[in-house]
Amino acid sequence: AGALRSSLTIELSDCQWTLWASDIHFTGQTPLTNNLPLAIKRELLSLAAEPPESIVIGGDVLTDYASAFGYGGYTSYGSVEVAKANAIMPKFQNLAALRCILGNHDTAWDEVPTGTYIAAQCPSWYNGHHHSWKVGGIHCVAISTSHDAGTEVSGARAYLEAFFDAITDTLPVMIYVHQPMLASRAQETGVREGLIKAIPAGFTNEITLVGGHQ
Repeated sequence: AGALRSSLTIELSDCQWTLWASDIHFTGQTPLTNNLPLAIKRELLSLAAEPPESIVIGGDVLTDYASAFGYGGYTSYGSVEVAKANAIMPKFQNLAALRCILGNHDTAWDEVPTGTYIAAQCPSWYNGHHHSWKVGGIHCVAISTSHDAGTEVSGARAYLEAFFDAITDTLPVMIYVHQPMLASRAQETGVREGLIKAIPAGFTNEITLVGGHQ
């Protein structure tokens, strides 16, 4: 995590755009002087002249608390990574409102309900788990799909179904997730199947999927 590890997606529609930042991976396993926070600050400053309409945080802001795929977390590092995240993530809000979703490193595989830890530890910026909005001529939904047990994140299927049911026009749809529909690991099959089943039969609007994780 010594370098900025995030992806950037820009939607241009009526001069509005959305910043997508995923897999930032703050970690307690690197020195407090590592250059990730500085790199993020520089990126945000460079965007200040033309700020986005909104910012989607695509999961895996944390790293060590949950580790990944049931291997167990590194609790001794957990408080350090949380402190780093809480020092930097609120700065995103200086540009625009945040819409956060979960990554598999943000919630443990056996956590019930999902997202309990990050919501409690990072209340100044984490506001998951699911969000929908419209930017320009695009229907957007950010949905927390990530859970290493291969089960649904609380309410994800119902939220996505309600989102599609409310669309009565032919405008395109943008879906933001952490783990994508085409994930290949066994733990992620529920992500793919859940998203596909939530799309109504006969829905013909163009759909674009934006994912992180891999």
